[in-house]
Amino acid sequence: MVDRLLGREVTKKRKVAWKKSRGRALLKKLSLDKKSYVHGKTAEEVHKSHEWFEEFPLDKFKEYFTDMLASAAQHRAIVAEDNRLVNLEYTLIPRKSMTSRGYPFWRNHALLSKETTDFINAALARQENYHSRLKSYDILRCRFRHGKSTENKMVLHKMATEMVAVIVQYDLRYRPLCETD
Repeated sequence: MVDRLLGREVTKKRKVAWKKSRGRALLKKLSLDKKSYVHGKTAEEVHKSHEWFEEFPLDKFKEYFTDMLASAAQHRAIVAEDNRLVNLEYTLIPRKSMTSRGYPFWRNHALLSKETTDFINAALARQENYHSRLKSYDILRCRFRHGKSTENKMVLHKMATEMVAVIVQYDLRYRPLCETD
C-alpha cells in the first residue's frame, strides 16, 4: 500500500485483444497506404518497427500481418472495380455542351484557358481547405449545449465561433491554404 501511495507500484498491463488494439489500427492504416514502409518487408521487420506491434507474439503477428495485407489487397481491388464501374456509367451518359438555360458549362467554356480553370480550381480548393479547418473544431461540429437561456446560448455560441475564426486566421499566417508563387 505504501508503494501505491508513493507512486512506486508496478501495475500489470492489461492485455488488449488484437481486434481492439492500436497495433491493428496502425497496421490497417499502413497496409492501405500504397507508399507505406510495410510493403515489401517481412512480418519480422514490421514487428520490430513499432512498439504497438511488439505487444503481440511474433508467430501470431505473422498471421495478423498476412491477413491484413490480403484484406488490404482485396479492398484495393474492390475500390478499383467500383471506380471502373462509376467511370463506365459516366461514359454512358454523355454530358451536354449547354446547360438547361442555354449557356455553356463554365468548366467547358471555350474562352477559359487552362490557367484560368486551374486558378478557379485552386480557389475552390482553398475555400474547402478553410472550411475544413473551421469544422475541425468540435465546438462548431457538435451540438452547442452551453448557456442557460436562448439569448445566453446565442451569445456564447457567437463568442465560440469568433474565437475559432481568430484561431484559424492566426493559423493561416503560419500554414497558408496553398503555396503562393
